[in-house]
Amino acid sequence: MRVKHIIKETGNKGKGLYSIQKYSSGDLVLNLEGNILPYPTRTSIQVGEDKHLESWEGGHVNHHCSPNTKVISVKVFEINDYFLVAIKDIEIGEQITFDYETTETEMAEPFKCSCHGRWIRGKDYQSNLMIDEGGMDYSGAFESDIE
Repeated sequence: MRVKHIIKETGNKGKGLYSIQKYSSGDLVLNLEGNILPYPTRTSIQVGEDKHLESWEGGHVNHHCSPNTKVISVKVFEINDYFLVAIKDIEIGEQITFDYETTETEMAEPFKCSCHGRWIRGKDYQSNLMIDEGGMDYSGAFESDIE
């Protein structure tokens, strides 16, 4: 089996998965294999309701708001397989990323995104945001807190 990725230090957020070959948009980048858990972990990828895939390589794929891959599911003989597919060209040495808010309903460990400083909390949080015309986020505020 030919190695296509390496796990290495990112310099600012732990470890990441890096490509050691080129990919074109649409190419299969990674077959996500591992255990399905009924709850999210810091490194799992949500693949269905109450289904969180804990994958060694997948757990090292970091978030990016402008990612180079996306998670897809392919059903074969009643069994779902999960993959990362390139959504843009990926160069040798480039970190493999995907947008966590495209898969995670609720993050096990929300974090502040290094892309823009916004908190990444999951899809449920994003769909329930209370933002005024000026961009102020009142989500989670008590009614008495809002002037």
